[in-house]
Amino acid sequence: MYDKVHPAGTGVKLGQPDRGDHTEAATPIRAASASPQEPRLASLLGTARTVHYFTRPADSVGAIPDGAEWTTKPDILRSGRMVEWCEGPCMAAIRSAISTDECSLGVLQQFRWLHEAPVRTSEVEQVTISVTCTGVIGRRTTWDVVAHDANLVKLGHGSMEFVVTNQDRYQVRHGLTAVRTG
Repeated sequence: MYDKVHPAGTGVKLGQPDRGDHTEAATPIRAASASPQEPRLASLLGTARTVHYFTRPADSVGAIPDGAEWTTKPDILRSGRMVEWCEGPCMAAIRSAISTDECSLGVLQQFRWLHEAPVRTSEVEQVTISVTCTGVIGRRTTWDVVAHDANLVKLGHGSMEFVVTNQDRYQVRHGLTAVRTG
């Protein structure tokens, strides 16, 4: 079941994973012409990444400790975890194009479920996330996201948007404690 090659041609072999482990493959696509406003981010246009995650019981809707209603839900992947998994490869790609004093902040997350993703205690379920940068306007990037299960059933799709900001200036402006030193 885990010995297939990802169909996107990434060459990633799917092996028996540890729980909670993931692998990533980057597939750069020729970028469109760079915007004179933010050429570093414009270079991301067309960048595609694929990441493989493996579910754990803590990923289930029923594992949310915020009240009894959550525990009545079936053991399926919670939407919040799916959004986290979709944001991860986008942020990693953005990190490769920005300076160390900058960070990317998610400003829009949309994900439409087409099929549920079961979370079992007895076996690991694989979820594959593929993201592609489809837009760059100034310091904002837009990403299309698609999720599949191990049988290549499309679990859902959506989009993510991020804005790049200077982390120290952002924290000062919003009265936050600095997370970095030096």
